[in-house]
Amino acid sequence: MKDNKDIEKVVTSDEKSEVKSKKKPSKFAAFFTSKKTKRGGVALLLTIIFIAAVVGLNILATMLTNRESSLTVDFTANRVYKLTDNSLEQVKNINKDVTVYVLTDEANFESINDYYLQINKLLHEFEKNCDKITLKYISPSSDPTFASKYSDINWYTASYVLLVECGENYVAVEEADLFTYEQDESSGEYVITDQKLEQALLSAILNVMTTDKVVITMLELNTNMDPTYFMNTMSNNAFTVNSVSLLSEEIPADSSFVVMYAPATDITEEESERIAKWLENDGEYGHTLVYIANPIKYAETPNIDLLLENWSMVVSDGWVYEQDESHMSLYSDEPAITTLFNYENVEFTETLKSTEIPVIISRCRPIEILDSGAATMLTSSESAVLCPFSADASWDPTQETPQKLNGAAVSTRGNADLTKKSNIIAIGSVDAFSDVALTSANVNNLDYFINMFNTIAKRENIALTIEGTKLYDNELGIASASTINTLSVIVRYIIPLAVIVTGIAMWIYRRKKNG
Repeated sequence: MKDNKDIEKVVTSDEKSEVKSKKKPSKFAAFFTSKKTKRGGVALLLTIIFIAAVVGLNILATMLTNRESSLTVDFTANRVYKLTDNSLEQVKNINKDVTVYVLTDEANFESINDYYLQINKLLHEFEKNCDKITLKYISPSSDPTFASKYSDINWYTASYVLLVECGENYVAVEEADLFTYEQDESSGEYVITDQKLEQALLSAILNVMTTDKVVITMLELNTNMDPTYFMNTMSNNAFTVNSVSLLSEEIPADSSFVVMYAPATDITEEESERIAKWLENDGEYGHTLVYIANPIKYAETPNIDLLLENWSMVVSDGWVYEQDESHMSLYSDEPAITTLFNYENVEFTETLKSTEIPVIISRCRPIEILDSGAATMLTSSESAVLCPFSADASWDPTQETPQKLNGAAVSTRGNADLTKKSNIIAIGSVDAFSDVALTSANVNNLDYFINMFNTIAKRENIALTIEGTKLYDNELGIASASTINTLSVIVRYIIPLAVIVTGIAMWIYRRKKNG
């Protein structure tokens, strides 16, 4: 009987173990083993992965756009926060280390107004697109040692915004250099209508990179044409431009070029002799006179005429009148006397980007070549005729003899083998250097004439004139600082936060639905 009792105890113990093993797990353990939790966990995991992916992509996109400007998107219609194609082409020519100092801290700079915000974005674009450019922000007022390093700059006479430095060369950029101003008709105040950062900065960089400056001297003449735009264009292209009156001064010894800009009256015999002596340069030569004709002959100019004639050229009394439509500018009010010229002299075309784009000269006085001492540079079509100044409504161009006419010519003199030589270049009209002609992408005036100066000066050809971008000519209105900052907050913070909240809400909803 005792044995049976022992068996019963064993059986009972086994049954208890089996019953115990069948007891339900705790609520805490059950929560993690239930199907609902597993499904919710998977959903939560997927949500976390999705959120991590969004955040990761956001971080990656920010890193990439900081390094690669082409990956950013400018929503303005005229891309006011992107460099122009011309600027992107020009930064390829920057082959020396250049530091661009913004003369205040970045936050203060952007907060001045929307134009400064635009300029700051473009400065970063320059740095992103050229590894030779370093952008720095510094306040001279808080760091007096900075201003003292640049002793050639009078910090108290102008409002400087940028300082550009390359090696020992530096130049400060004024606020007036960065903007175009127009007078408001109602208030009479001058207001900013455009920014010119790209032009101003590239010009400053070109100037500090150029160690040997070529000097152009403008003769102070009686003229009704304003040479300011021409002079600014030459300065922007790293030429040193000054002016003299030959009545009281000699041509500076370091002048490589002298420019006679659209004289309306004659020069004196003494002035003509000084020019001739300067060209000969005691047998060393090496000088170039650029004569740019006034399109209207206001007076007889025998001394100028004789000077040019001695160098085998005559400036005609009349205009090139085109009869070939392919050589006319059909956008002009007077297309027949707005001529598109062909290139003849390869010396000034070898480094041009394109010889398919013509040079335009309005009201061009033909340059007649007298002998082999001179050569043509630009020519009209063979259908052109000379329209005399005296022509009236009865004048019939078909009664004239068609011929190729020269818009520009060059004459060279020097020693026997021309290892030393000087030049006179005659250009048929000052209209070749108008702001429209020099900035239009449809013609080649800027590239051609800057290349002409650079070729004679034996410098690398870089033609630099870039128009600014109007800030408010945009369709989407995304231009102001507040709008840009709002977009940044939305993309960087609100969208990721919305994704997180949506994910949590979905998880709670599914948990309740399945529970």
